[in-house]
Amino acid sequence: HLTITGRNVDVTPALREYAEEKIGKLDKYLNKISSAHVILAVEKHRQKAEITITVRNHSIVGAAEAAT
Repeated sequence: HLTITGRNVDVTPALREYAEEKIGKLDKYLNKISSAHVILAVEKHRQKAEITITVRNHSIVGAAEAAT
């Protein structure tokens, strides 16, 4: 189950496909991913991405930020 949220950015089919592809690659390291929530945001001169993955009742959180 994958949820993608965009804050001040439109989630295009290309962005959705890219996120699905990257999360699919995690499957070989993390068995039984039950859900994933991706948040994409644009704030002034920064682009942010956050992800929360739930695996066997444990949550793994990651974040990245880049200047535009």
